[in-house]
Amino acid sequence: MEGLIEKNIETNSSENLITENQKLLTTLVHIFSSFVGLIALIAYIVVTFSGEKSSFVKKHVTETFNFQFMFFIFYCLILVLSGSSLLLMMINPASIIAGFLLSTILLPLLAVVNLIFSIIAGIKGYKGEEYKYPVSFRIFR
Repeated sequence: MEGLIEKNIETNSSENLITENQKLLTTLVHIFSSFVGLIALIAYIVVTFSGEKSSFVKKHVTETFNFQFMFFIFYCLILVLSGSSLLLMMINPASIIAGFLLSTILLPLLAVVNLIFSIIAGIKGYKGEEYKYPVSFRIFR
């Protein structure tokens, strides 16, 4: 009976261990998805449908996907607004300034913020810590 209890304790503690491969995977997903957001989608689909048993990997991949999805929405909104300001230029020539500011200042600023938060998340993932992006729509769970 004692041997069974000791074996069960060892099994439970080994299930909670985070392997180096899992840490590296979460780090790579965080950092590379800031450059190519499609990586976050692919990782989310693979982890969701592959039966991944690591809650650590699932949490990080889901958090990354939610964050990148939010930034995708922001990028699309900025592109639509800057494009519409170019169309409004025919009516009001001053609107081209708004489109220029949106596309040349806000898009790169969003990209830098995305990269900074992704690097922070990648470092936390490599340390084996959980991380939640400070600003993120948590649509997917």
